[in-house]
Amino acid sequence: MYGNVGAPSRLDFTVMGTAVNRTARLESLTKELDAPILVSSDFNQQIKNSGDYMGEFSVKGVRDALQVYSIPII
Repeated sequence: MYGNVGAPSRLDFTVMGTAVNRTARLESLTKELDAPILVSSDFNQQIKNSGDYMGEFSVKGVRDALQVYSIPII
């Protein structure tokens, strides 16, 4: 979901949902894995499997463990 959330005097545009949570959890793993860009297995498949496999991680708020890939910065 996305849209304006709040009161008329203080309105923020925000996004919510499973994809947003997964993305936030991937971002937090960048520090732990010392990798600037991490993606899920679904995204890695969309970019023709060009990421390096970093492992499987259980993260808060996501039922299944994430298969995580690192994308090199060119």
